[in-house]
Amino acid sequence: ITDTVNDKTYSMYQAYGSGGQIIMVIPELDLLIVISCNASISPTVKPMTRDIITDYILPSVYVIE
Repeated sequence: ITDTVNDKTYSMYQAYGSGGQIIMVIPELDLLIVISCNASISPTVKPMTRDIITDYILPSVYVIE
């Protein structure tokens, strides 16, 4: 799976579990993201977890080239 953040495309592996659990691995950044939540309480929680990753976590990663 690829995703573009800050005009850069990253290859990543993702696993989605019940209730909004997410595991995301981005080898190029040596990054592992794990989110554990209960999305069954609200239908808006699951899309919000993806937004947190793409809007906040990934842009905050500093890459030394």
